[in-house]
Amino acid sequence: MNLYDRLITASDRPCFLLEDGGQITYAQLAEGAGRLAALLISRASSPATAWRCRPRRRRRR
Repeated sequence: MNLYDRLITASDRPCFLLEDGGQITYAQLAEGAGRLAALLISRASSPATAWRCRPRRRRRR
């Protein structure tokens, strides 16, 4: 069974089956993705990180 078939069969269920036998609902998955995105955005927009990520200018002598 390839990944596409698995997605098709999974799409008629309200949850994903995890490899360890647990289940996660689409709502939980979406919430987790949203939290991750928010974390990445807040990290990227914080001044300390932006300052560190900026390339240093070389002085010409």
